[in-house]
Amino acid sequence: MRRRSKRHLKKYLRSREQALDKYLRLFLDCFNSEQPLKAEGNFRLLLELTWLINSFIFVRLKLNPKWMKKQWFLDLLDVDDIKIKRDEVEIVGDIVWWAEGKDAVGKWWLPDHEPHWTGTYKVKIRGDLAGGYWVVEPVIANLQKAKFLKKNAAYEIEFGKGSTYMKVRSR
Repeated sequence: MRRRSKRHLKKYLRSREQALDKYLRLFLDCFNSEQPLKAEGNFRLLLELTWLINSFIFVRLKLNPKWMKKQWFLDLLDVDDIKIKRDEVEIVGDIVWWAEGKDAVGKWWLPDHEPHWTGTYKVKIRGDLAGGYWVVEPVIANLQKAKFLKKNAAYEIEFGKGSTYMKVRSR
């Protein structure tokens, strides 16, 4: 697998930022707050936004010097709460990141994070003989649709706790 350049990651980030306004407008128009989050319509609308949030966090971590050389990956955001205002959505939840291989031991696990072993079931499913470890991180994402046409939506995402805390903002 070839390594992706920073330029490629930044172009990918800009394309996802352009898509955010479209999905955010659709979400604000079609989301039914009287139904549970797991209802079919709400779940599909929320899934698009969680993919976008995951993309923003992933790219920012890949560009971060502390994370870029490590072997890790993010699971999808698990949403706990949604607050909808007029042109703004706040999504609160947790995201899990995994570390595998040599990165799953030693200095990679910071003192304020408790790594959890993946267990044998993950070894069987994924075929990873070395196993791995995972950590749950809180995420708060504020998404605001664009005020003017042909502009990108604004977002502010708080990821992690303690030594992995990171705040990501759109331009």
